[in-house]
This record gives sequence, C-alpha cells and structure tokens, in this order.
Amino acid sequence: MKSIAKSEGLTCLTSYVFDPTLYPGYEHRRTLGFKSGVSIGDNEEIAYTKCRTFVFVYKSQADLEADAKLLNAKKKKTDEDDNDE
Repeated sequence: MKSIAKSEGLTCLTSYVFDPTLYPGYEHRRTLGFKSGVSIGDNEEIAYTKCRTFVFVYKSQADLEADAKLLNAKKKKTDEDDNDE
C-alpha cells in the first residue's frame, strides 16, 4: 500500500489499528461483496486480524526533489563502493 502511495507522490503520515466501531454502519466486505454462506457479518471476518488505518499526505515538490537527490547520492555512493572492489 505504501509503495503505491509513494508512486503517486504521497507519504504515510501515520497508521494505527483499524477500529470499525469508529465508523458507524461500517461492514467489512471482500472485493466481490457479501456472499451468503461464505461471508461473515458483523465485521467478524476482520475481528482477529491486524487491520490498520493509514493516513497519507501529499509530499511537497521540495520534499520530492530532496528525496530524489538523496536517492541519487546513495546510488552514486553504492556505485563507487562497487567500483572499489
């Protein structure tokens, strides 16, 4: 999830344990929706899992440029270290 967000210029500000009680009316559904005899109601399906809520924010252009410079510097250092061998 974080890598998809990063590719869109977002960064994870924080994450915390998902609490469905904070979202009145929330009912967990699989991608294909509720299927009688397969799906479980009342959020039981996620009750014992480690679901998380992620908070993403857009990074500023300056932050994106600084990250790119840092990444390039690390890559250059790695390339130099490889050449020393």
